[in-house]
Amino acid sequence: MKKENGFSLVELMVVLAALAGVALLVTKLGKSSMEIKNESIVSNDYNDLVRESHFLISNLKACKVSLAGTLFVPSLKPESIPNLELWTADSKGLNRVKKKFFRSEKFNSLQIEDVSLIIDPTSPIVSSVDIQHSTGTLKISLMKTKSKNPPNDIEQTIDLNYMVNPTTRKAEIIDCESSIDSKDNALVWCGTIQNPCGTESIQVVGIGKYVEGKFTGIFQPTTMIDAKICNAAVNHPASFSKCIKATE
Repeated sequence: MKKENGFSLVELMVVLAALAGVALLVTKLGKSSMEIKNESIVSNDYNDLVRESHFLISNLKACKVSLAGTLFVPSLKPESIPNLELWTADSKGLNRVKKKFFRSEKFNSLQIEDVSLIIDPTSPIVSSVDIQHSTGTLKISLMKTKSKNPPNDIEQTIDLNYMVNPTTRKAEIIDCESSIDSKDNALVWCGTIQNPCGTESIQVVGIGKYVEGKFTGIFQPTTMIDAKICNAAVNHPASFSKCIKATE
């Protein structure tokens, strides 16, 4: 029943329910817009971190001052060395200049959990004279975010030279070797490559040679997919453009 010059209680409740529904819709739209914005920020920051970290560790001088002196025990099993620091180097490659990536550091919206080196199985034979060679995977582990697509850890394969102390039976990293032919003119590429382990076309940042649509080198995906990804390619079809050129 309506009052004169007024509305019934039922009508008022209907109006209030409609307003509440509109308010809820606006809130959801605002939340969705914020989530999309945050996802975009995380994705952009991740791409920047991939480029910068790959570019740094592919610089032989920076790799040397960051890892030289690191000790490990030669073993037939992979060995993980945590809590490393990645530095830029001076022009001679003798001294550390600026600490760039390390445990608990923030990189824009991302949080680095740890920087580690997983050394591939090495010969336990002790030699006090010969420089020995191995490979390893440098890994930047990231704290997981609340985004729908949390960023993957960043990995890069590197070649290492080391010597073993016959007394302590521990190995010490001397320096790094480039995994590509053009050591002093390494190029960083951005673009698409077909996954060497599958059929997916993936967006990547690559370091190596790109000639006539074929890429040889190592790369890191900049988008997250569920499939297994091989991070190295030999004369593999790709579509790249130059990101940056390595400098001293």
